[in-house]
Amino acid sequence: MLLPVLFFCRIGIKRLLPCVWLLAAGLLQAQSITLTAEQSRLNLGNGLQYVEAPNADGSLDTALAIAAQHWKTSDTHNLNLSYTDRPYWFRTTLHNPGTRPLLRQLELAYPVLDYIELYSINQHGQVRHWLLGDKYPFKQRPYLHRNFVIPLEIGAGETLRLYLRVHTSSALQMPLHLWQAEAREAHDQQQLLLQGVYFGTMLVMLIYNLILFFGIRDWNYLLYVLWITFIAGFLASFNGLAFQYIWPEATTWNDQSIAVLLSLANVFGVGFSIAFLQLRRNLPRATPALQSMIVLGLIATLVALWLPYQLAIKFAIFNAVISILLIMAAAIHLWSAGFRPARLFILSWSSVLIGGVILAMNKFGLLPSTLFTEHAAQVGSALEAVLLSLAMVDRFNSERKSKERAKVDLLRAQQDLLDSQRKQNEILENRVHERTRELEQANQKLQEMSSTDALTGTRNRRYFDQAYAKELKRMQRDGTDLSLLLLDIDHFKRINDTWGHQIGDECLRLVAQTIGQHIRRDSDTLARVGGEEFCILLPNTSAAGAIFLGETIRSAVAALSPEINGQHLSITISIGIASSSQQLPMPPEQLLNLADKALYRAKKLGRNRVALFEPERDQGSA
Repeated sequence: MLLPVLFFCRIGIKRLLPCVWLLAAGLLQAQSITLTAEQSRLNLGNGLQYVEAPNADGSLDTALAIAAQHWKTSDTHNLNLSYTDRPYWFRTTLHNPGTRPLLRQLELAYPVLDYIELYSINQHGQVRHWLLGDKYPFKQRPYLHRNFVIPLEIGAGETLRLYLRVHTSSALQMPLHLWQAEAREAHDQQQLLLQGVYFGTMLVMLIYNLILFFGIRDWNYLLYVLWITFIAGFLASFNGLAFQYIWPEATTWNDQSIAVLLSLANVFGVGFSIAFLQLRRNLPRATPALQSMIVLGLIATLVALWLPYQLAIKFAIFNAVISILLIMAAAIHLWSAGFRPARLFILSWSSVLIGGVILAMNKFGLLPSTLFTEHAAQVGSALEAVLLSLAMVDRFNSERKSKERAKVDLLRAQQDLLDSQRKQNEILENRVHERTRELEQANQKLQEMSSTDALTGTRNRRYFDQAYAKELKRMQRDGTDLSLLLLDIDHFKRINDTWGHQIGDECLRLVAQTIGQHIRRDSDTLARVGGEEFCILLPNTSAAGAIFLGETIRSAVAALSPEINGQHLSITISIGIASSSQQLPMPPEQLLNLADKALYRAKKLGRNRVALFEPERDQGSA
């Protein structure tokens, strides 16, 4: 009871009633999540509301004062706002309709967030407050866990409101889950098992290749061991394991370590690649470029100690991706030139390239946060470690066999001849492919020209008829909604008669451009189907959605006021809508005719309006 008392004392008597009003309004505006005793895990990401913090104040009053219409709602299970310098507020509501209190654990499963403030408010106004994040010592967490875990108690019949303020220099991701304690512990055991398999694999490869280095004194193995060390260290730091078990008090270094270890992994990975592929001998022109990436990697390592994390990690990721691409290009070139050890090398680096690119795209918000995208780099690096070890064995065998083949000059000459023939065949095939591609592009361009209205640049009636027929089949097969808008410029004949056909054509182009600006989806089709008539085909769209779009377009056209000879020309459109769905069944093949009847009613009612086909009103329309 101490926290609620302190809270209300702090805000003062004068601010008590506004705070209670804001709390009640927030509970009404945010849809609550109903809990049951049987739920062992609940993903809170879908429906999580968020808003950019209006100021630097992290108090609960700031969140409560934000207007309801400013909050956005997440439509994904793992909200990803990518890299941002601004703090964000997040909120959700939990409701326990049962007769017994529920003990739950709230887990924010992204361990590199810097600052997290969590407020819980029950329906009696009692407030609890937690400070979390990797900028605080690890021992301050309610649970000593690599992720952020907070205990919650939702009383019988109680509604609990949660507010989180997150400010971080890393990618802002919110994989938020509500757990029963036993379920979370079981899930943790599975996760730790996977982590143990990964780090165990990396440790085995490290020790094995370190032994080989001391045995045969090949520097390739030492560079390989250092690469394994730093890439595993980077992933341990990124997943929060290093902060939990190695440096739980080093909050500053915990941020820096991710960029530093990634940069050092890149340095030794490039160095190993130069040595393994023997680039100084096999491809000397590529060596300076890769050496420059080593220099950039060392610079990235140094600047990561004082640059902001967001800039340092972006620089490190960019340097790593460019380095891998250069290495892959050099390896592919050597493979095509007959350097056999490059085979497994390419395969191994392909795995880490794919994993690294997936991880980078995830952090920049281009891919959703899933179990695969979050662990793609680990899978790729483990696979690469194994394949590189096999590649070194393969290279050793390849060099031995190469010395034996050096005695057989005739076979070498034959191989050279075959290689030359293969290259010529590849050139010929490339030319054939190039000509075929040019022909396909020309055919595609011709097809686009034949389906485009020359005046307005929209699709023409021919294209619309084909799209309409295709969407009818899709609707009948899948049972989805289909809406059709028929738009007609009001008094267009008067415009032509008053101002001339040139001005009329300009009006058509202007209206088509305005309508096209409101077509957001690739699946939607805008076409000119008559002189001043346009049609919009909207798959998977209900009548309400079609009306909303129609009103938006009508308002936008009505706002147009082109100037002609010093006078402003008024342009309006009338729109007829027909929609077919399970809730509003209409004969789908008659939608165009029904939309025309609705358009007729819109014209009859005075124009500059949107009308939806209604059987009882439009049945007798001409």
